[in-house]
Amino acid sequence: MSPAMTKKAQAVLALLAASAVGVDAHTHANTTVTDSLPRRCDANPAGPLVPNPRDWTCRAPIDHLSRAAALAVRSPWTHPPHCASSSLHDRYASLYCAFTKDDFQGTGGLVAFTSAKVAAEAHRSLEDRDPRWLRFPSRDAPLSSLSGSNKPRYALVDVGAKGLGLVAQEPIKKGDVLAREGPVMLKMVERPKEMDKGEAQAAQERAFLQLAKAEQLEILDLARNAGGHPIDDIVRTNSFEVKFQGVAHFALFKDISRINHACKPNAVTRWSQTKLQMEVIAYHDIKAGEEITISYAPMHLLSDDRRDMIISSWGFECKCPICTDEGEMYLSDMHRRQLDRIMEELAMPEVRTPALVSELVSEMEDMIDDEALDSQRGDLYGVVSRVWSEVGDYAKALRYAERGMGLHEYYRGIDDSSTWQAKRFVDFLKMKIGGRI
Repeated sequence: MSPAMTKKAQAVLALLAASAVGVDAHTHANTTVTDSLPRRCDANPAGPLVPNPRDWTCRAPIDHLSRAAALAVRSPWTHPPHCASSSLHDRYASLYCAFTKDDFQGTGGLVAFTSAKVAAEAHRSLEDRDPRWLRFPSRDAPLSSLSGSNKPRYALVDVGAKGLGLVAQEPIKKGDVLAREGPVMLKMVERPKEMDKGEAQAAQERAFLQLAKAEQLEILDLARNAGGHPIDDIVRTNSFEVKFQGVAHFALFKDISRINHACKPNAVTRWSQTKLQMEVIAYHDIKAGEEITISYAPMHLLSDDRRDMIISSWGFECKCPICTDEGEMYLSDMHRRQLDRIMEELAMPEVRTPALVSELVSEMEDMIDDEALDSQRGDLYGVVSRVWSEVGDYAKALRYAERGMGLHEYYRGIDDSSTWQAKRFVDFLKMKIGGRI
């Protein structure tokens, strides 16, 4: 964090602290519940050194209204919530509160601006893992063990006109996980319409100020674009839309939110709502000293659509090579229009003959390769598999469906809804081929 930005962040923090003075905590802030259930969760099983697994069992599912609201007040949250409503007896599914956990995943705090229902049901995801697991190799092993050293894989540096960005500290191979991070903030995308905006912002400020001061300054040092309330502006400008308990939320990260945009990026992100972690995966080989970039806009969009989306959402005009070279932009848009045309033709019943489908799929593969749209290939394979199914070639349909499912697992994660939908279609095709349906 630069000295100038530190001063700016400190000034905003002082204003937030001042605005929070005199705001009373919600009337249910001191609510307590006698709960003898354990604090650990079998969604992340205890390590091999734990003698009694029963001590690490999840709480039972929450069904009762008052118990759900009361549990939202305490564990796994470490502070009483600050709410934009006046009573716990309101319909808690629409009760909008700010919840704080100051020991999230061993890396810092978490503030969630969400409904009491989501917060009460989130204990399975929020309970911390048994730290003894870290001694054993696993998919969740520290990133240092993945890179073979304790050296960070990236650094936050000045990258010129774009300001700060993440730069690779060592060569990173395609497919490597180069960052893994839990959010510092989660904010429900659709707030209850009846919530008073002033009350909601006051609740947010109070919860934000419960984070460690260093974390507050890191968050306030992130880019702002739209103006208005600083927390709202920072979340809008720097967040990713993710699912938290199956509900759409904006997720803010201290490091990953620093990654700059490129229309042809060298990295992609993958969210797990089970682990509440975002991973950054190398989309191509990345050289030491090269800036790490992701695409803020869907990668299949035409240049005008990407430009409009980036300007309206993030307030800057992209200056990446594909956007500044008119020849490359024209060629890229031509390829994307051809891909759109192929998808439209595949939807036409009159072209659904084996020969025509094979020709269109071959052309589609060329366009994907030319535009480096491999992260979109899973969606396209899903379309192709359904076309082959309608043509009646279930073997080819299954082949593309399985390939699409594998790509969804890789680029979006095993717990993403697109992966589960692809798996259901794979299972359907296997049953069809086996004569069971």
